[in-house]
Amino acid sequence: MYLKTFGAAHLTGPRLPPQHLLFLAYLVAEGSASRTRLRALFWPHSTSAAASLRVLLSTLRRTAPGLVTERGDRLIVQCSSDLALLLEHIQAGRTSQATALYDGPFLADVSPSLFGAELEEWLIDTREAIAEQLWESLVHAAEHCAGQGRPADATRHAEAAWHLPGLPPRDGHDLQRLHRLLMLSGSPHASRVAREARELGLTVTGPPDQHGPTPVTVPSLPVDVTPFVGHQDRVADLARTLTDPAVRLLTLVGVGGAGKSRLAARVAHAVHQDTNWPVWWVPLEEARHPDDLLAQTALTLGATLLPGRPALDLVTTLLRDAPALIVFDQFEHLDAARIVGQLLERCPHLTVLVTSRHRLTLRAETAAELAGLDLNPPPGQPISDALSLFVSQAKRVRPAYRFTDADLDDSQAVCALLDGLPLAIELAASWTRVLPPREILAALQRDFGLLDTPLPDLPPRHRSMRVVLEQSWQRLTGREQQVLAALAVFHSGFTVPAAAAVADATLHDLQGLVDKSMLRVDVTGRFTRHPLIAQLAWQRLDGQLPLRDLVEARHAAYFQQRSDEGFHEMLSGHRQVEWRNWFHVEYPNLRAALSSAVRRDDVLTAAYLVRNLHREWTNRDLTPVALSTAHAILPALDGPAHVDARVWVLITAEAFSPARPDPDMDALRAARAAGSEHAVLCALYIREFRAYQQGDPAHPDLMTELCRAAERTGRPGTLAIALRRRASVALSQGDGRAARLDLHEALHLVGRLGTTFIQADLRLLLGQVQALQGEYAAAEQSLRSATQMFSILGFRPDASTCMSLLALVHLFRHGPPRPADAAPGAQAWCDQADETFNPQARYTVRDNMNARGFLLTGPDPDAAREWFGRDLQGAQTFGNRQGELLARVGLGYLALRQRHWAEAGDHFTDVVQTSSVLGGHVPARWLALHGLTRVHLGLGDRRSARSVREAAQQLEAGLGGVLPKWSGAAPAPRGGQGDNGGTHSSG
Repeated sequence: MYLKTFGAAHLTGPRLPPQHLLFLAYLVAEGSASRTRLRALFWPHSTSAAASLRVLLSTLRRTAPGLVTERGDRLIVQCSSDLALLLEHIQAGRTSQATALYDGPFLADVSPSLFGAELEEWLIDTREAIAEQLWESLVHAAEHCAGQGRPADATRHAEAAWHLPGLPPRDGHDLQRLHRLLMLSGSPHASRVAREARELGLTVTGPPDQHGPTPVTVPSLPVDVTPFVGHQDRVADLARTLTDPAVRLLTLVGVGGAGKSRLAARVAHAVHQDTNWPVWWVPLEEARHPDDLLAQTALTLGATLLPGRPALDLVTTLLRDAPALIVFDQFEHLDAARIVGQLLERCPHLTVLVTSRHRLTLRAETAAELAGLDLNPPPGQPISDALSLFVSQAKRVRPAYRFTDADLDDSQAVCALLDGLPLAIELAASWTRVLPPREILAALQRDFGLLDTPLPDLPPRHRSMRVVLEQSWQRLTGREQQVLAALAVFHSGFTVPAAAAVADATLHDLQGLVDKSMLRVDVTGRFTRHPLIAQLAWQRLDGQLPLRDLVEARHAAYFQQRSDEGFHEMLSGHRQVEWRNWFHVEYPNLRAALSSAVRRDDVLTAAYLVRNLHREWTNRDLTPVALSTAHAILPALDGPAHVDARVWVLITAEAFSPARPDPDMDALRAARAAGSEHAVLCALYIREFRAYQQGDPAHPDLMTELCRAAERTGRPGTLAIALRRRASVALSQGDGRAARLDLHEALHLVGRLGTTFIQADLRLLLGQVQALQGEYAAAEQSLRSATQMFSILGFRPDASTCMSLLALVHLFRHGPPRPADAAPGAQAWCDQADETFNPQARYTVRDNMNARGFLLTGPDPDAAREWFGRDLQGAQTFGNRQGELLARVGLGYLALRQRHWAEAGDHFTDVVQTSSVLGGHVPARWLALHGLTRVHLGLGDRRSARSVREAAQQLEAGLGGVLPKWSGAAPAPRGGQGDNGGTHSSG
């Protein structure tokens, strides 16, 4: 059966009513549809839509058996159609055949208004989309004919485009193109186009539109059958390069499917326009022998090879006397670089442009590598070039498809997964005929088998990515194949030393793979591969089990050894910037090495990788990953040979777990038993903090042991860490002076180490002390310095904490009397903090406090309450008692501003009692006591207010504190000693 959809709709065979024809046409255009979608579309207001669909399907199955089938919950039409044929002709560039099928607009005699507004909108959109595709094909064919000197054919196609029924109104750009083509042979329709343009306020006379497609004026160049997307800047840059007298040979290098040929054609055309040089395009796809290069060149030049006369002499005779550009396309399979060198020597005015998957490695060669399409939108454009290509290809195979925001996000993810490779994107987008972008993405994330479905109008070498990659693989030497397969074990790139240690790769091996577009190298010397090449290499490696086991073991050992170096050097305070960057860049390899070690039961390697990844997991907010990995390998670390490794895994597990460890999981006890100085120090640091937060009576002894252990190391950085903790405890216990002394001593110790984590951490705490003591300018300077250091080092949670504290400093300085002065600066720091790291996950940083709730207390109390609630939950999740108490202080001041005296009193009282029981947290208690003073004043209880205020002043003296303006300091209570000596309103 055959479904005719253009003009009068008709199905060969049984006669069907319009509703049935519209139903079939919808399935043909969309490829398939679910029953739910069909019911909503065809019977939008019916209470018996399901029954109506069953009746329709029953009728179709009875009158046309096998026409409609099911795949899962989706219905599919099993017949050919003029719509499918027309789209196939357009995609293959067969414009005349496509035009012959177009008898009128899509379903011209069917009105969907009886079925609902959404179906009517779908039909109108589909009609216009199909007509626009055919119009573009006709105009493109006309431009091609014009470029080949066939004005009559160009006019015929242009007139067909002008008369095309069902086309929505054209804009000025389209009318300009059409008018230019109709003017070539004086078509009477040119004046009508000009008149319509004038009605739009446009003038179409004069020079051609320089912003639209320009007709090809070089007959030998190939013609695009689909729009050229992206690389616009590269066209101009490469054209300038080719017209530079110093450049004789330019090789456009890239992996198969990168779009080298199409870009080369654009560049050649631009050179011809700029210089008027003759341009000759020499396709080498069918060449099999180096000598075929000269034979194909002679054929392109229109010369005849004569017996006895060398082909090189004939070609050089034709090219040596005047400037010319010759393009050798698809050069990679020919060993003919020597012949190109001879042509350049004999033809002094000749310039050569080559497209190839590998360099020619001639002295005269300038190489330009072509990567994938840009994944970021260019300035002024809503979507990236890669996404634009995906959408345009999807529209060609499914014109009526309307992309939702979610579809665009999924399509962008597909483009990113394919690294912007044009051919892979086109192949993936062609599946929108039957799959939504979400399912295409899911299929590609499993493997790239989806890219093996060919587009029949592509050259055979490009009909599937599997064919493209297989061709590239076969052109490698045996040694190169072995090295590339071994390199598959790397994730997200590698360096020369890593490649040598893991894959026995030499610099010559790597250079050869770069020259053949199988590897890429950036300015830092790091090597990467396209994801498709990485998958190909892994398939080859997976087929060689002994080699795979060997390189996986080497890979894990290499990254354990390197991360061990980084762990110890960062612990001692040396080269922290360098190592922090290394861990960030190599995280995919470290993660892969850990997975490999666990899979191979190499528990020692896995254990030390867990230890070394501690900071990176913190920075990436991967607490669940850290805990699950540590707990997974601990049972295997049970022998004498595993004592040290077990200690470090226990330390990692305890660092990420908010709960007190079980006795058999006690990291500190295990570290003491193992006698490891570094391990004891790290375990003490974690245990001391938790003991202090939980009010553990053992805390003073732990602090003493921590400081003594740090002193015994003799390392400035280690001692500074202990002093920093002691300063934090002193501040929490209300001794601001002692805290400052410890901080200044610690800063003196690490002053010569450069930018280090401990120096940034010291400045973070110093900024808090200065803010509490009213030194806001100094606090801002300290926190800005800490922010910069943490950012350089890549410690995002800590940098985010500094930004949040800077927002609080702004509020402390200005407060409620002039909120407009503080809000913009505080708002900016809050936004930057939240962009840098998850606000609630920031509570992994011990001295964190979030500013957003305090900022919103005045302008948006409901939002402030929600933020304080999130902060409270986040602090409790990570066992951060300081953050929990400050969130309760914030809730208290929020209630105070709303004059909810009882609620505010409950929050402040809870903070005072909790901090008193725990022994410490004086800054939070101090702020809570001042808030409680205002509560009593608001209730008229001056005696209680005076008593609470005196307690607050005692703490204030020890802290050296200055109450921030933000808190709205309570005035000293006045009047008699009675409980009810008047009322005091405190907004």
